[in-house]
Amino acid sequence: ARVPDSRHRCQRFRKLADATREGVAIIAGGRIVSANQALCRLFDYGEKELLALDPLTLVAPETRDTVLERLRTHYSDPYESIGVRRDGSRFPVEICGRDSVWEGKPARIKLIRDMTAQKEAERDLQ
Repeated sequence: ARVPDSRHRCQRFRKLADATREGVAIIAGGRIVSANQALCRLFDYGEKELLALDPLTLVAPETRDTVLERLRTHYSDPYESIGVRRDGSRFPVEICGRDSVWEGKPARIKLIRDMTAQKEAERDLQ
């Protein structure tokens, strides 16, 4: 069987990532190297703008140490954080990360889910 080349794998990944409602970011070398449309909508940035950002810009300053620790220790269970949109508004997010390889280099795939509706439902129940 023929092994798909790098470009084909990237295109296939893009189709899969764009099919999900969760935001997907691939982080390599401390920067966002790929992002799906759901992530762009979630944070209200265009894709090129997201790729130019420090990934920590997307989380509240008081949660950055936790995010960095989870990245450093290759933590793979979902955890909660606070997302920060382009306009500075904050919202609860769930982040799940997995180690991967992107274009031959170590990378981290981050899935980010908006938890606003879930948190509002939990408050309503209390």
